[in-house]
Amino acid sequence: QKTALQMMKDNRFTMLLFSRQTGKALDVDTPIPTPNGFVRMGDLKDGDEVYDENGKVIKILLAHEVMYDRDCYEVVFDNGEKIVADGEHLWSVDSGVVTTTQLKINNFAVSHCDVVDGAVTPAEDCRYIRKHTIKAINRVESRPVRCITVDSSTSLYLAGKTGIPTHNSTISTIL
Repeated sequence: QKTALQMMKDNRFTMLLFSRQTGKALDVDTPIPTPNGFVRMGDLKDGDEVYDENGKVIKILLAHEVMYDRDCYEVVFDNGEKIVADGEHLWSVDSGVVTTTQLKINNFAVSHCDVVDGAVTPAEDCRYIRKHTIKAINRVESRPVRCITVDSSTSLYLAGKTGIPTHNSTISTIL
């Protein structure tokens, strides 16, 4: 994505071709922590506020359209959190960024701050940031999924009842 942006900056006439529905999406029923409590992924709108991985409030730049007929997986974390994502969804793990389909059981850990009733403890206030390993990845029936683009330099926002950091989509905002 950075390469595409630089190419567009350096070249006046640039064309990007990519297939439709290439988002990195979560189940529309995924609870997303916001300053006003939990909101379903499917109910978020442009301009709404969510939290980044450090507990800082950030704005949603674009709430993308709902996508259907995607390969979906339930990612189960050691704290009991279960998040359903499509196969292309990105996860920030200790060794970098991987898609749901690239995850391997117990090989990755994610970090997060505490979430209580949708309120996030900012990282500067956290006594420690927890790491959770992925215990299982189970293929599930396809369901409606959606992605958001957030105003965050790390492209991360929190998802699920326990605030698991996850990546947003950015390529759609380039076009």
